[in-house]
Amino acid sequence: MRKLFFSFALLCLSVAGWGNSRHPLLLLSPAGVERIRTEAGRIPEFDRVVRETVAAADAAIAHGVEIPVPRDHGGGYSHERHKDNYYDLYHCGLAYQLTGREAYARFVREMLEGYAAMYPGLGPHPANQRPDQAGRLFWQPLNDCVWLCHAALAYDCIYEWLAESERQKLEGDLFRPMAEFLSNGTERTRKTFDMMHNHGTWATVAVGMIGHVMGDRDLVEKSLYGLKKDGKGGFMRQLDELFSPDGYYTEGAYYQRYALWPFVVYAQVLDNNHPQMKIFAYRDGLLGKATRAVLDLSYNGELFRINDAVYQTVDALEIVHAVDASYAADPSCKELLSVAASQGTYVISDAGLVTAAAVSRGEAQPFRPQSRLLRDGADGKQGAVAVIRQGEGDRHTALLLKASSHGRSHGHYDKLSILLFDNGNEILSDYGSVRYLNLEPRNGGDYTRENRTWALQTIAHNTVTVDSTSHFNGDIRVSERHWSQIDYAAFDDPHVQVVSASDRNAAPGVEMRRTLAVIADPSLEFPMVIDLFGLRSGSEHCYDLPYYWRGTLSETNFGMKRHAGSFPVLGGGNGYQHLWVEGTAAAVAPLSRITWFNADRFYSLTTLTGGDEQLYFVRMGANDPQMNILDRPGYLIRKPAACNHTFVSVLDIHGEYDLVRELTREFHSQVEGIELLRDDERYTAVRITLSRGRSCLFVTRNRDFSPSGENRLEFDGRSYVWQGNYGCFFESGK
Repeated sequence: MRKLFFSFALLCLSVAGWGNSRHPLLLLSPAGVERIRTEAGRIPEFDRVVRETVAAADAAIAHGVEIPVPRDHGGGYSHERHKDNYYDLYHCGLAYQLTGREAYARFVREMLEGYAAMYPGLGPHPANQRPDQAGRLFWQPLNDCVWLCHAALAYDCIYEWLAESERQKLEGDLFRPMAEFLSNGTERTRKTFDMMHNHGTWATVAVGMIGHVMGDRDLVEKSLYGLKKDGKGGFMRQLDELFSPDGYYTEGAYYQRYALWPFVVYAQVLDNNHPQMKIFAYRDGLLGKATRAVLDLSYNGELFRINDAVYQTVDALEIVHAVDASYAADPSCKELLSVAASQGTYVISDAGLVTAAAVSRGEAQPFRPQSRLLRDGADGKQGAVAVIRQGEGDRHTALLLKASSHGRSHGHYDKLSILLFDNGNEILSDYGSVRYLNLEPRNGGDYTRENRTWALQTIAHNTVTVDSTSHFNGDIRVSERHWSQIDYAAFDDPHVQVVSASDRNAAPGVEMRRTLAVIADPSLEFPMVIDLFGLRSGSEHCYDLPYYWRGTLSETNFGMKRHAGSFPVLGGGNGYQHLWVEGTAAAVAPLSRITWFNADRFYSLTTLTGGDEQLYFVRMGANDPQMNILDRPGYLIRKPAACNHTFVSVLDIHGEYDLVRELTREFHSQVEGIELLRDDERYTAVRITLSRGRSCLFVTRNRDFSPSGENRLEFDGRSYVWQGNYGCFFESGK
C-alpha cells in the first residue's frame, strides 16, 4: 500500500507545474490574500490578528535590520536576535501581502540580502563543541531549519515583487547553500535529514518549503522521499513512522506539539500545490487525528509532561497552526472551532481565515476531551498511553497511564508510570525534563546533566523501580526494542473506567502489571482511584513505588521519624542520589496512609501494608550543586525483599478547605479498610471498606482477556457474576 502511494505521489508531482505558479503559494494564495482584504472589518478576531501582525512588522522596521555574527548558545544575544529576525521576516512578508506597502517588502529584501552576504562565510557555530553537529546560524541545525521555514514564508510573500536578479542572488548565496547544508552538508545533517525524529521533520520541511518557493522539483522530491528519493527517508516516511494510527506521536505530547508545526504547515503547502496527493486524507486523516490527540493529551489546556517535556499549553503557536489547518481540511470538526476561539488567535493563512470565519458565524461546538487509549507505534502495536477522564470544570479528574514505547531519544525509563490531575491542579506529577529552555545561565537553555541522572531514571516517576535499578538498566538501545502491553481498556461505563497494562522486559526476571480504575459511584462525592501494581518473579527483589504528590501534607496514620540536621541520601545512583530522605517510618498493618491538600481539596493515598514495608518521605535536589532540580516532595513505599508482591493503593478525593470562609470539612479519608481477597495468575480482587458502612469490591482479570467472557467468583459466601475483564460492586456492608 505504501509503495502504491509512493508511486501515485510521484505521479502527482510530475503533473504539477514547476516555477509557473503565482506567489504566494505556501500558506497564502493570491485568492486567499484577496479574500482577507475583502473580508476586512467582518471578522473581528481575525482583524485583530491582522492588526497585530502589521504592528509587529512596523516594530521590526522601526528596530531596523541587525544581523549579528553567530556566537551564543540558546538564550544568548545572537541566538535570540536571529530568532527575532525570522519572526520579523515573517511578519513583514505577511504585512506586504496584507497591505501592499512596499516598505515591508524592502525590509524583507534588506534582511535577506544581509544574510546572503554573511552565510557563505559561516562555518560551524562556535557555541557547539561538536563541530560535526553544529548549525551555522544557531548552535544546532534544528534552529537553522526553523529559520529557513520562516524565511521561506517571507520570501514567498515578496517573490513576485523582487527583480529576477535579486532572486538569483538570494537563492545562489543563501537559500540553495542553506538547503544543501541542512540536507547534505555533513554526515550529521545527512543522517538527520533521513531520520525518523522531529529534527528530521523540520529539516525535510525547511528544504521542501524553500524548494517550492524556488520551483525546485529536486529539493521537493528529496524533502518528501529522502535524499535518495527512494521513500526510505523524507516527510512521507515520517508520517508513516512517527505517528500511530490514533495520531499519537511517539515522543510524547510536548514533542507532538513541536512536530505538528512542520507537519501541518508542509501539509498545507502540499495541499495548495499538489491537491492530487490528498495529503490531509493520508492514513485515514492522520494529521487531523494527530491534532485531536495532542488536545486530548492535555488537562485544562496544559500538555501532560511525559518524557523530555517542560511546561507548554494548547495555546502554543504550533497547535494554533494545527487547529486552523485541521479544521480547514475537514470543516465537519466543529469542536475544533471552540479550541480556536479559546486560543484567541489565528494564523494569517487561507486556513486561518476559514477557521476564524466559521467561529465568527457561531458554528463552534464545545470541545470535550474524552477518555482515550492512544496507541503507540506506526502499526499501533507498541503499547499505548491511556487517559481516563471523569467530570467537567472543577470536578474534572484526569488519570494518565504511560504504557508505551520508549519515545526515541526524548524518552524516559518509566514503564507503567502515572499522572493525576484534579480540580484544575496537578496532584501526582511527572517531572518532565530538567531543563530551563532558552535561559542561558542554566546550561545555555539546553538540558542539564541532571536530566540524564535524574529525570530519565525510573525512580523519578510514579512507577516501580526494581532493586534500585532503572528499567532496562538505563540503556536506550535495549529500551527502544521493547514496549509495554495494554491488556485491556474499558471506558464505556461513565461510573467505572479501567485500564490494565503489563511489562515483561523493563526489569529482568520481573513481570509487572498495573491496573487502574477510576470509580465515580453516585455515593462518592468525588472519584476514587484504585491502583493495583502487581509484581511477579522467581527470585527476591526490592520493590520501590514512589508517588510524587503536589500540595501540603495534612496527616499520616503512622509515626514518622524526621531527620534532624543534614538529610541522608536515598541511594548512590540511578536517580536515587538526587533524593534527600526527610523522614522514615515503618509501615502500619493493615493500612498506611498519607493525606495532603492541594488548593481547596484533600487527597488521601491509602496502601495495604503488612508491616514489613518501609516508608520514606523524600525530596528532590540532593547532589545537585547547580540547584537544577526543582524542590519537590515524594512518598515512597518500599517492599524490601519479595518474589511476588502487589501494591494495593486507593487514592480518594474528599472534603473542602476554604480559607476565605474559614471552612474545613471531610478532611479525613473515607477509606476505612482494604482487603486483598484474591491475587493469583487469573484474578486480583480487593474489597475497599468506606465510611458510612459502604464497601466496593473490585476484581480484575490477569489473563485470558475478553470483553465478553463470563466470570463467576465467590467471596465470603456470596457469588459474584459479571461479563468482561473486570467487575465492580458497591455494597451497603460486607
